[in-house]
Amino acid sequence: MPISDVDATVGRTDKDRSVRLDLSPDVRSELMETVRALVRDKVAPRAAAIDLEKLFPDDIRRYFAAAGLLGLCVPERFGGVGAPLEWLVEVVVEVASTCANSANIITQQALAMAPLLIGGSEEQASRWLPSMAAGEMLGSFALTEPDAGSDNKSMTARADRHGDHYIAPPSLRWLLFFADSCALP
Repeated sequence: MPISDVDATVGRTDKDRSVRLDLSPDVRSELMETVRALVRDKVAPRAAAIDLEKLFPDDIRRYFAAAGLLGLCVPERFGGVGAPLEWLVEVVVEVASTCANSANIITQQALAMAPLLIGGSEEQASRWLPSMAAGEMLGSFALTEPDAGSDNKSMTARADRHGDHYIAPPSLRWLLFFADSCALP
């Protein structure tokens, strides 16, 4: 997808805009050309400011969503691209070579969707994945606690629901994108 096509879709919210890929080597090459152009034209000029400001770059998220990068490995039936995992890795490496914080947008979204893809019911996947793959909802993933590290069997912390959002305990300091993520009931 040429960068001009990505620019034209940023900010759109219609459900039928999902990117669909033929998974041929030519398409993989075109995808990586698009990613390199996004990194060069949109990410690189802002990379230092993103790190310095320590703010979530929502404009970059919108560009990634428009290019289909936030649902790259999500099956097409759930609004994703259906690409193999190695494509995701290649995309993340390309973005991270310029701005690791921007690459985290892609990796965190993939990590947040993984439990739905691996163990979620068809109903759960159908409910949440299309909006997450389109970048309309941002997920969050955490696997660490002060007294448990990343041993998930020893974890005890819970986020408390307050209206339409959740509040995580102050002891959970390493929640990437939690404040910017969607609230999943």
